[in-house]
Amino acid sequence: MLRVSNMTPLAHPRPIPGAWANRAGHGSRRLLLWLAIALGAAGTAAYLVWAAGAERRALQGLPAEERRALYLRTVQELESACANPPEALRVHCRQEAEFLSSFPECDRACQELVRRSFPPQPAR
Repeated sequence: MLRVSNMTPLAHPRPIPGAWANRAGHGSRRLLLWLAIALGAAGTAAYLVWAAGAERRALQGLPAEERRALYLRTVQELESACANPPEALRVHCRQEAEFLSSFPECDRACQELVRRSFPPQPAR
């Protein structure tokens, strides 16, 4: 190394231990944050899947006679009130159609009624 008068050679800068510790801690916090977000999303998805089957499980838990009566009443409502519903009833009819499709008794004729009452939404 060349020396110029009254100049000392520059040493390679050493990292400041606290600065590296802060950087490592920041990365760990970021990783923990992403892990928490991922676990939260997975937990929410699992809950939604479970909750979606809750209505079906409740229907299957009803005594057969009560479930059949509820099924027939829902079919009758879809056939009468929801055949050509006014705008004010469309949300209700959509919910009734979804409900009817969750019955174990919902056969092909029932599925056709649901399809007519609850046409697929056009893709946006």
